Amino acid sequence: MRADSERPAEVFGMRLKFANAHERNEQMKNILMRLWKEEEGQDLIEYVLLVSLIALVVAAAFPPLTTAISNVFTVAGTCLGGGSCKI
Repeated sequence: MRADSERPAEVFGMRLKFANAHERNEQMKNILMRLWKEEEGQDLIEYVLLVSLIALVVAAAFPPLTTAISNVFTVAGTCLGGGSCKI
């Protein structure tokens, strides 16, 4: 069995082979710097987060809103049916 330092690393689907630990550190540093600088996909992630936040707010607002609308129609039905109106 090979030691971890001899085993090829796999990063984002790429198999990397290193001659020594220093080369491995440099390669990983380069990959991380490239990922930090690239901005592809950030806009998409921001839009997904925004849409999910809006969905959470809407989902949280529905139960109280449904109750309020139901109460309005109940009061309107009572008033139209000749009962006492609570205004």
